[in-house]
Amino acid sequence: MANEKNWLQYYKNSLTDSENLAIDINRIKNLYQEKTCFIGNGTISAKHATEMLDAEERRINRLKGISKKDSSNWREITETEILIAPFYLEHLSENTSFQNKTIRPFWIPAKVNRSGQLSTSKELFPLIVRNYLAPIADVQNDFIFSSTENILDAREIEQPFSDDEETAIPWDEYWAYANQVFKNITYRNISNYRTEDYQTVHEVMYFATSSKIATAKSILFLYDNIINEVEELPLLSKIINPVNRERKNAITNDGFLSYNHFHSGQMSNQFPLSISQRKTLLSYLTSEENAVTAVNGPPGTGKTTLLQSVVATEFVKSAIIGEEPPVILACSSNNQAVTNIIDSFINSESTLKSLSNRWIPDFNGYATYLPSNSKSPKSLVNINYLKGNLFGHEGTLCDLENENYIADAETFFLNRFRDYYEFEPETLEDVYNHLQEEIILIDDELNNGTRICSDYINSIDKINEILIHPKDKIEKDKIHILNLKEWRNQINKLKLAAKNADFIEQVKKVFSTNPQDPHHLEYTFYVSETIIADEKLALEFVKDCLANFNLAIQSNIKLNDWKQRNNIKGYPFVSEEQMWDFEYEKMNASTKKHQYFYDELDVSLRHKAFLLATHYWEARWLEATKEALENETEKGTGEKAISEKWRRRAMLTPCFVATFYMAPPHFIYSQFQGENPEGKPIFEYLPLFNFIDLLIIDEAGQVTPEVSIPLFSLAKKAIVVGDLQQIEPIWSIPTKIDQGNLVNQNIITHYDQTEVLKELGFLASNGSIMKMAQNACEFKTMLPTGSQPGMVLLEHRRCNDEIIGFCNELAYGGILKPMKGTAPEHQIFPSMLAYHIEGVSERRYNSRCNLNEVNAIIKWLRQNEVAIQEAYEVETIEKVLGIITPFASQKNELSKALIEAGYNINDIKLGTVHALQGAERDIVLFSSVYSNLDEGTLFFDKDDKPNMLNVAVSRAKDSFILFGDTRVFDESKQTPSGVLKKHLSVLEMASLN
Repeated sequence: MANEKNWLQYYKNSLTDSENLAIDINRIKNLYQEKTCFIGNGTISAKHATEMLDAEERRINRLKGISKKDSSNWREITETEILIAPFYLEHLSENTSFQNKTIRPFWIPAKVNRSGQLSTSKELFPLIVRNYLAPIADVQNDFIFSSTENILDAREIEQPFSDDEETAIPWDEYWAYANQVFKNITYRNISNYRTEDYQTVHEVMYFATSSKIATAKSILFLYDNIINEVEELPLLSKIINPVNRERKNAITNDGFLSYNHFHSGQMSNQFPLSISQRKTLLSYLTSEENAVTAVNGPPGTGKTTLLQSVVATEFVKSAIIGEEPPVILACSSNNQAVTNIIDSFINSESTLKSLSNRWIPDFNGYATYLPSNSKSPKSLVNINYLKGNLFGHEGTLCDLENENYIADAETFFLNRFRDYYEFEPETLEDVYNHLQEEIILIDDELNNGTRICSDYINSIDKINEILIHPKDKIEKDKIHILNLKEWRNQINKLKLAAKNADFIEQVKKVFSTNPQDPHHLEYTFYVSETIIADEKLALEFVKDCLANFNLAIQSNIKLNDWKQRNNIKGYPFVSEEQMWDFEYEKMNASTKKHQYFYDELDVSLRHKAFLLATHYWEARWLEATKEALENETEKGTGEKAISEKWRRRAMLTPCFVATFYMAPPHFIYSQFQGENPEGKPIFEYLPLFNFIDLLIIDEAGQVTPEVSIPLFSLAKKAIVVGDLQQIEPIWSIPTKIDQGNLVNQNIITHYDQTEVLKELGFLASNGSIMKMAQNACEFKTMLPTGSQPGMVLLEHRRCNDEIIGFCNELAYGGILKPMKGTAPEHQIFPSMLAYHIEGVSERRYNSRCNLNEVNAIIKWLRQNEVAIQEAYEVETIEKVLGIITPFASQKNELSKALIEAGYNINDIKLGTVHALQGAERDIVLFSSVYSNLDEGTLFFDKDDKPNMLNVAVSRAKDSFILFGDTRVFDESKQTPSGVLKKHLSVLEMASLN
């Protein structure tokens, strides 16, 4: 396979191609508009053309360090590349949220000279903005211009060409080609294009292509630096290695105890880890250097609790070492996923109020958001955030970095410390030293507990090996000390008789060599013929038995003392099968107390250690911030200053959260390179390679490789969490372009070589970072369906068993373990319900709607509003509801109808399936839109993939209610919709009357 540089160049080219399919006019400098311009004539305003060329000329010379036009090195240009939109769409709505919303979905590439004359560009195919194509790429977008399938078909249209490279293609020929493409993808001409709810305005807009600020500019910057980097980037190397590696089994059985003490901290004491979460965490904590840990997390299996435990453990471990805090970066591809992470780190709960409250004033949470500079203050209320870049930040953490706050905060902190410990410290150093000692004491208890338990279990296992009768076998939680002491005395007498001539005869009186012999029923212990035939071996055997009895008695005493000292009731398991048995016992028990050894440690010792670590790092932060302010140790933008600033800020919130697009600018520094010919300093800006201690990628099943890969260069290890059975990535790169990129980088020589790479998830046209992480992960999980690369979370606690039962059958092969239980008798609606509605599925260009279903949903809400309010004890029902549909047009109709009916749609989780991954609601209504008159494959049955219906149904905690023509759901077929039909109780629409 190709080397790393080839792969990196391939992904960079893929991202560039993807960027060329997106235009955000808010990020474009020097936009020009003309009201009376017909592009077919091949000219634009000469004045505007000259202004664009002048700006382009200045840009090119500035990049060369030349700012004065009279310089002998000044370069003049006579033409430049531009993009032209021949029209725009204006939304027709009285709703203020849609006012001034204009859309330019179609752009034509061209060259322009200073007189405004247009000529054809090297790239002839028009740019159709990806966000307006089905399947929907932007969950906040309601307008669909065409589909990716139509675009692929249009690329097959023969392009105009010239006889030689020197001769330009006539503009009228190119204009005819552009119109033909437009007609193929919209079924209309440019001149008469119309679409519902929008007015078409034929005013031209254009700009120089170079003034388009790429959304992925920061990611492309990382690619450029990585490709030129000579330093080893081991984590990046691991993720882009397509070799299918050898894997070992995830931690299980005795590993739960052997590595128990590696788990140092727990963020909340409301929920302990589940069995599969614990397997995953311990596997991560025992992983190889620069590990990529892949975690497949189906809906409702607790990935949030897992990530909290990962961060808490890293925070505690660093406090024990006492050097630097961990810098952890959590990323995803969209703001919804990022917001979910932020919320979980703000709302972590604890019953230890005196410890869980922060000991510095006006500050909460364990994560800081890194949003775009355009993010409104209103959307950042009650969120820790940092805006900006290496030249300066603003936001929550910056607001604390002043002498007045630090002075007040130090007093506040010392008072909180004194209140808790009831003694007066002299300095901050005294405080954090004391807190560190407390954390180390807890860590020692965890280590001691692991050692004592291991001794205890090992000794009992060895004793059980020599016990003949099942009734004598020792249960670890029901040990009989009197039996042990009596047996020890017997064995001790044998040892004392070792020098006697009849030693072997005495051993034979205590140990049977044939437990099946009826004459040996009175024997308690077993020994092999081989051992008893050799006096020396027999003596060693007796000594080993005696040592095991002594160890069992001593470790039992130590374990009881340890449990009493730490208020632990349960005994540790070293069998995963037993752990599952106990888990189901807990689920069915009347009391929900955590009486399970590992659970108890999570919500007591580990949680306290995390809270103490929080205050340890607060004290360290106060000291470090005071020093930074007094001595200006973080002044400048060099590597040392920037690194120290991030380390210090990580003392308050170890986790920083951003999209892939926003993270890179925060982790760069400047390096002085000398002066230019005009005497001005030149700086090079470089990434902080191998700086971040842990990279977390969330919703990784939705993330394309080319967007996420560069972030691995910044980190030392990664944990990648996602689900391949939920929403897939929105791929922008057509297969043919992708194959061309692979060939260009010598990654493949024949197109049929892509199948292996597709299976591994490496391709920009159909891959995901989740699949790549599974390939790079050193662990595999054994399941009833076979082994799966990486880790898998299994316990589902969000939905009623009836709901997740559908998902389990559809997408997971029955491996999920429902833990919530079936719907209680008092539940207001069944868990899986459908109302049969006969309606008409109307095509809205590349989308669909069904007004009968809209009306039925509104009617149902009005009829059941009071009952829902009473059942869920809410004043308004909006926050109980989620409303999902596969189609943007149906979402628009639902939105209008709900507003007209008086509902607050901002509080309802309303949208297409893509918009609701990661969300949950008590009741989810699903409008399927199709009628039995529609032909072809249903959108949610495409390629028989379970993803869409899996996500839609698993958003519902209590009830999933389908509104639609149930005749299109054929239970005789193993399609996703057919499987769903088998799980639904169907009622006629008449039952709503």
